[in-house]
Amino acid sequence: MPVKTWPDASMFQACAQRPDRFFLDPELRSATFEPDRKHGGAQVWSGARAKVLRANRATGGSVAVRLSNKEDLAASVRYGELDRYLAGNPVSTMVRTKWLAQGLRIGDGTFPLLKMEWVPGRTLASHLSDRLHKPGAGAELAALATAWRESCRALAKVGISHGDVHSGNTLVRANGQRSIELRLVDYDNVWFPGLQAPVKEAGHPAFQHPRRSELTAGPGLDAVPNTLTYLSLIALADDPALWRFHDGDDRLLFEKADLTDPSRAVWQAVRTGTGSAVTGLAELTVDWLQGPPGRFESLEQALAAAQPNGSHRTGGRLNTWRSPAPRTSPTAASRTWPPRPGPAPATSPSPQLTWPPAGRPAAAFAPAPASGRQTWQGLKKGQGAAGGAPPRLGQPPATRSGRPGQERDHIPAIVVVAVLVAILVIALMVNT
Repeated sequence: MPVKTWPDASMFQACAQRPDRFFLDPELRSATFEPDRKHGGAQVWSGARAKVLRANRATGGSVAVRLSNKEDLAASVRYGELDRYLAGNPVSTMVRTKWLAQGLRIGDGTFPLLKMEWVPGRTLASHLSDRLHKPGAGAELAALATAWRESCRALAKVGISHGDVHSGNTLVRANGQRSIELRLVDYDNVWFPGLQAPVKEAGHPAFQHPRRSELTAGPGLDAVPNTLTYLSLIALADDPALWRFHDGDDRLLFEKADLTDPSRAVWQAVRTGTGSAVTGLAELTVDWLQGPPGRFESLEQALAAAQPNGSHRTGGRLNTWRSPAPRTSPTAASRTWPPRPGPAPATSPSPQLTWPPAGRPAAAFAPAPASGRQTWQGLKKGQGAAGGAPPRLGQPPATRSGRPGQERDHIPAIVVVAVLVAILVIALMVNT
């Protein structure tokens, strides 16, 4: 029968009843398709961008057969190049793909298919929901966080960005006593060196930097979603009760609104109910979300900066977000000034500075006496006390060399000498 429109889910399902007639790939022609045990026919999984069948090969094993919901000319380029790239740069959490330009024939029309290894397992959120409150959950989540970090490191090493990291695209397979296996699926937005296809999608909003549109396609696209995922896992390993913030299978702890508002309850809970490693990464992440999206290019860079001896700085920006607390005089070199939230006092140093500045003792920055105190904020450009650059923060304006006012100390002596000379002159005149 002639077909002029793109196949829908019901048509795709019907083709699976006669694979030898409709599928052009030899492996698929001899396959049997996973049945829909509730409604009959073949089981079709439908998503926002594609429909998927599970084909059980005659030789053993299964493959996923994916049909896009509409024509995508860039897909043939992306998946063809990705298959070649992964052949030379294998990553354990990504599966090999094969693009079939002529995979399905319906009437006089042919339609492309994507064939890839069938990935068993559950979404990351489903796995967490099942395991969080069972014995040993903390250790298991810590192992899961380690597996996630290793996956991110492996992808960064070969320069691959998935482009749409979220829970629904991350599958977990627990193999009893063996290590947890992770697999990433849905490569419609993937990027890798040499790719000649556009990256068109912005990714799941609960995992993306609010200013993600400023990023160009490259290896750093996944830095924020990878960090948010890792932060969620290590926070849950410390405190499973944080799962109360979860809502929706594609999300973990955070939603879109959380990424623009550091005062939201989830951030307060993560910072106060977990260990120092979690708190450090949470504070850095909040600061990152409030600044430019390209501050870090990978999870590893973010973790290094979040360490106690890390700088927390890139491009002059410092992590300064803190929960509300009484303001006291800063005494430790690790504190920031002013503490957030709240605006800086008129005479406070910039919030992008540490307190005290590196290499200077805190005592050197003690405030001057209230009377006559002057700070650089109150000086016009180029009008320091000596006509030069403004003085350093907290220091009184510099004076000229020598003791201030010493030139005026000579005036009384001159007057005394003059009086004595005058008396001597008068005495001489009287005697003569």
